[in-house]
Amino acid sequence: MQNQQHPLQLAVQELQKMPTIDIKGKSYTQVSIRLAVFRKFFPDASISTVIIHDDEQRVVIQAKIKIGDQIISTGFAEEYRGDGWINATSALENAETSSIGRALAGLSLSGNEYASSFEVSNAIAQQNHTQAPSNQQSQNTNTPPSQQGNLEQSIYALGLGIEQLPDGTLSITGNSYPHSSKLKQLKCKWRPQLRSWILPYQQMQEKAA
Repeated sequence: MQNQQHPLQLAVQELQKMPTIDIKGKSYTQVSIRLAVFRKFFPDASISTVIIHDDEQRVVIQAKIKIGDQIISTGFAEEYRGDGWINATSALENAETSSIGRALAGLSLSGNEYASSFEVSNAIAQQNHTQAPSNQQSQNTNTPPSQQGNLEQSIYALGLGIEQLPDGTLSITGNSYPHSSKLKQLKCKWRPQLRSWILPYQQMQEKAA
């Protein structure tokens, strides 16, 4: 009689078949997918989160995964309020999702790489921006396409992303605080109401309107 595989082995095998997102050349499986796989093979397990720190600047969340009374994995996540378009409104939720993802990663349900939910959202935004027709963007701005391309490459080189908000504003996403001086050199402008930097050719468009 063959030995039955442990539920964790089955979960890892199933996770390997799931779709992934590319983040800086590494594949990553979203927390929602990993959580669904975990629930399938560990229906009696529980996941709880605790707020370790929460003030106007940052939040820290710890996630605990238990089977019965035994903790089998934990994960911590820290997010800064206003750091990018997601944390501007949902830093607490983002940190909670990230902490659960790291706890799952501690059980080998990582989808190949550790990453925060913010990194995934930022990667999706960058992919969508890259896939958008370049001629469409050229028609919507007053800056030559070559200058736009160079500017975007400089922003991506900093590890940041570009996201189009619902009102059409092109904002910079990611941990922009360490790069404030560089963004100023690139003529980007800080928008307090959005808690985000916007691209200079977006500013030109606003002046022309």
